[in-house]
Amino acid sequence: TDLSSSPLSMNGRLAREFGRLLAQMWSNSHESCVPTELKSLIGQQRPEFSGFQQQDAHELLIFMLDGLHEDVNRAVYPRPTLPDVEAQGRADAVVAKEAWGQYLQRNNSRIVELFQFQIRSEVECPVCANVSVTFDPIMYLTLPVPKPPHSIKLTVVPLDYPRVPMQSVDVVIEKGATFAELEEQLWVQLGRVRGDSRFVFADVWSNRVDKIFEERQRTSEILTSVVLFAHEVRLPAAVLRPGAAVVSFVPVVFKRERKSTYSHSYGDERCAPPRILCVVGEETTNAEVSNQLLALASDLLASAAAAATTPAPGEAPAAPVPAPAALGEALEFVTQADSYRRGDSLPREGPFLWDSSRHMLRNLAVIFLREDMVEPLPTCLPEVLNGRSGTGAGGGTATTLHQCLLKNAEREQLAEEDAVFCRTCKGHRRCWKSIEMWNLPSQLIIHLKRFGRDRIDGPLTKIDTPVEFSVDLDLRAYLAQTDMDASYELYGVVNHHGSLGGGHYTANVFVTSTSDDGEGPTPPGGEWFNFNDSRASQASVEDLDHRAGYILFYRRRAKRRL
Repeated sequence: TDLSSSPLSMNGRLAREFGRLLAQMWSNSHESCVPTELKSLIGQQRPEFSGFQQQDAHELLIFMLDGLHEDVNRAVYPRPTLPDVEAQGRADAVVAKEAWGQYLQRNNSRIVELFQFQIRSEVECPVCANVSVTFDPIMYLTLPVPKPPHSIKLTVVPLDYPRVPMQSVDVVIEKGATFAELEEQLWVQLGRVRGDSRFVFADVWSNRVDKIFEERQRTSEILTSVVLFAHEVRLPAAVLRPGAAVVSFVPVVFKRERKSTYSHSYGDERCAPPRILCVVGEETTNAEVSNQLLALASDLLASAAAAATTPAPGEAPAAPVPAPAALGEALEFVTQADSYRRGDSLPREGPFLWDSSRHMLRNLAVIFLREDMVEPLPTCLPEVLNGRSGTGAGGGTATTLHQCLLKNAEREQLAEEDAVFCRTCKGHRRCWKSIEMWNLPSQLIIHLKRFGRDRIDGPLTKIDTPVEFSVDLDLRAYLAQTDMDASYELYGVVNHHGSLGGGHYTANVFVTSTSDDGEGPTPPGGEWFNFNDSRASQASVEDLDHRAGYILFYRRRAKRRL
């Protein structure tokens, strides 16, 4: 009987179809429901929702609430044109009541009764200090989520690895910084002073170096697929002298020679994390490179030998590992190796010649000719430790819903593009603005602003900062009228998992019986469920994902309107 026929509505079609979907969902005759007709109806009004591209759940929710409101709007059409309500020195309660009464003359529906409420907005001119107070109706509360400092996650490979384990670090640094600046910040974050070594940053995958980043390159060039390592590399004495020659950083891979399972041939298999050496023009000799490779191989073999000295019960001790001085027959050093060719044996004499101009990155390789020497390596190398991370790094320091509410209530100065016209001093001003909740609805929707831009023309980004929200929520501290009971209870969460391009929506909902009208506290006997596409499974409060939480639904405990 409340269906509207105004041109602003869908002539009740949206309300009827939504009602049919609810009846189908609560009939207990379907494991899942496919809202094909409802989706088609929405797509007729909003073409962006007609296809199968991922759209914003918050935008869909607001479209649904606005559409349902217009379909059941009791206000007579055409709607009256009413002047703005001005305070003119009157008490806030009087102005708020008048503004709400005017609003109901144009918008009067069950949706308004359940979801809409008023905020008190105060704008102060920075020139003439004139203060303007208005009471505006809103359907939901959008809260800012603190954006974490920009950080880069990497793994530090220390000079003495594997005697000293690697560590995972989040380095807080400005976007677009160079790798030279990243290195400086890494030293600071590790609490160390740079001496005769430096960090070389590389993309490492499957125990090989795919790319070495130069100091002048920007960290913004790090693709999402990059697994960034910071290799500590000792610098030769020649590099530390003034006017030193140009240096090159050469990746080293470690392979073991293995006999094929299906033939009598032998192949090479990478068996340990790669390392990086520093060479100086033609000053570095093949003998010096061989000595460095021998030292690296000896450190790895020492780890393997340590593991081999304690065999499992019933197992025979592993074959003894040759001493470093006798490793010559058990190792082969290879230069210009890549994924497709074994490379050439490293000469024993002469200057070390390295062709760094090739399109494909080439490696030095240490090949262990005895498979048993390095058999324990995959299990005996030390695990990566969690190292020092900068403040706010690692996806963002967790915040709370109350901190988001406090941030929303802060007094702020409008940006230049948001300047408002001051009627008193007759000019567009960057006014100071503050907002407070004046009253609250029966059903409170809180939208956590996880998507946004740093600037108007900037890229859209997602904020993954975890927001701790509790089942019980008291909003008295955020109300302009502090004598109100503002106790709420959580009953639903829409989650957004993943990134902008490949995200996925799920929901956690506290399900009660069909006799629950949604007013007041939840009745006993309800249970939490997780909804994931066509799958529904039992859940609990502990399963709420505070990093993915995007839209929160709270119900007021008191039945009377606040």
